[in-house]
Amino acid sequence: MIIASVSEIKAKFSSYLKKSLAGEEVIVSSHNTPVASLKALKQTSKKPVQFGLAKGLIKLSGKFNDSIKSFEDEFYNNDLTSS
Repeated sequence: MIIASVSEIKAKFSSYLKKSLAGEEVIVSSHNTPVASLKALKQTSKKPVQFGLAKGLIKLSGKFNDSIKSFEDEFYNNDLTSS
């Protein structure tokens, strides 16, 4: 565990960040009182996204796009500049 003041962390942040990423816990102190810690986050798995996992689970009605079509007609065909 490394203890460093706010001003020291500010001056050498990238150095302390590297130490943190290497597994060291860095305690930040202000007026000799610990106020925060800098430690690396746990790495998440970098699995690729799998598309299609919900295929067949969601059903949309045949009229699903009808409301969108009427909204588009209303939006694009109205003259919004007149009062």
